[in-house]
Amino acid sequence: MRIKRERDKNYYSFRSEIVPNYSIKSGDRLIVETFDAAGGMFMEGWEYVRPNPVSGPFYVKGAMPGDTLEIEVHDIKLVGTGYMHIPNPGEPTKYTRNGHEFVKAEAMPDGNLRVINNDGLLLPSSPMVGVIGVAVPPDLEGDFYSTDAGNHGGNMDNMLIKPGAKVYLPVYNEGALLGIGDAHGIMGDGEIFDQGMEMCADIDITVTVRKDMKISRPLVISEDIIATTATAETVEEACNLTVSDMRYILETYYGLSHVDAGLVIGFYGNLRICQIVNKTMRMEIPREAIKRFNPMQGVNKLEHRKPKWAKKVPPHKIKRLYELDAKGIQDNELVDDVGISLYTRVDSMLQVTSSNLAKAICIECRTEIPHTYRREFTLVCSKCGWSMNYGEFNDSHKGQTLHGLGALAELQEFYDRYPKAKTYAEKMIIIDWLIHTFHGNLAERPSRPVASNVIDGSNAAVAKLIYDLAYDEGSTVAREELDIWLDKFHRSIHRHIDPSTGKVKTKKT
Repeated sequence: MRIKRERDKNYYSFRSEIVPNYSIKSGDRLIVETFDAAGGMFMEGWEYVRPNPVSGPFYVKGAMPGDTLEIEVHDIKLVGTGYMHIPNPGEPTKYTRNGHEFVKAEAMPDGNLRVINNDGLLLPSSPMVGVIGVAVPPDLEGDFYSTDAGNHGGNMDNMLIKPGAKVYLPVYNEGALLGIGDAHGIMGDGEIFDQGMEMCADIDITVTVRKDMKISRPLVISEDIIATTATAETVEEACNLTVSDMRYILETYYGLSHVDAGLVIGFYGNLRICQIVNKTMRMEIPREAIKRFNPMQGVNKLEHRKPKWAKKVPPHKIKRLYELDAKGIQDNELVDDVGISLYTRVDSMLQVTSSNLAKAICIECRTEIPHTYRREFTLVCSKCGWSMNYGEFNDSHKGQTLHGLGALAELQEFYDRYPKAKTYAEKMIIIDWLIHTFHGNLAERPSRPVASNVIDGSNAAVAKLIYDLAYDEGSTVAREELDIWLDKFHRSIHRHIDPSTGKVKTKKT
């Protein structure tokens, strides 16, 4: 859906009384055409009203007070010519007006900005969204102009709100009443001169209602960083709020203890100024730093909107782990790498297997969702509200061999036991238990060993690895059992080969 630029639909306040111009539903993708901070200075029919016109408001169906609104920014396409005023206490130029240099830049097709004042100097653009927010609580008094920022978002000027980022806003009113605008072609932290390169833009976003999240102030998650944002009367107060919010996020959604959350903030946290005039601050944490304290949270509870199925585990890592362990060398990083890879792969297999048995697993809270196998059926979690089309869900795991029926109980046991393993020895014991489970499964299901769905490689290569690990690599017993298994495997496969064509037989339907 494309929302065209219309000056008569601009608005300038986030008060709860605003009347929505558009109605959308959760999951809708929009391209919102926005004006620059002056209302389209270089566009036909321009007449200045007041700063920061906002496109919207968008009434989001299903959004209720207490929910969280997720806005994923896919792309920001800069449009036309932008402007910026900067103080010029020196020699006036032909662009100087009232002691300020009026700088203009043009958006180029290749993504650069051509600075007209500097003989066409080309600079790489870095587009971001300056204003994004929802309507404030109905009991709050004040104007809450689009130049202001607060718990509702607004004029945060957060440099992280770029393509690839997700913005999370608390919802205070039915429908949320979302607005967006004030795009910048390039700007530094703090919006030093009260402006960046102010430009019109086409902003590509997806809006989703999150009933599984509770936040007090805006949160931004980019590819590499999570950042809490707060605005207050003083910079010190804003800093305290954004640090407190970060601790809550790390504990609630990343599974860190209170102490570990504090250590992550103390060791790796960075306080940044978003907007110095509004006293808006953000606390940034590199996402990689969180994994060092809780490796299980490589994928966190905030972002599991669509299934991300784990890949098969590389066999050389498993082999290397056993080789070092046999020598008495405890490689904690490697045991975590192997253990978590096995855990996430098994988790994916359990989810897909359950779905194949008519009960999908909610990827947010793991509640079972019965379904009828119809592609048009919509999976809806009764507990947290997560939803997805069944056909899309089913297509997401096609060809990834995520089936575990041959050892479903054992896979579930591994899934339940591994998170409780804290020491190297405990992790190694449960990993070895799974390998021996695979060993037993080879004899039971020679034609479709479950291990081949967990560990990368051909059936024969995975079987050899399992036998070598169950005994000693190259041992007589390992070779003999492997030969027996290979014979059974090939005989099983040959039963399904059509001798006239040499191809696998297919069942008639």
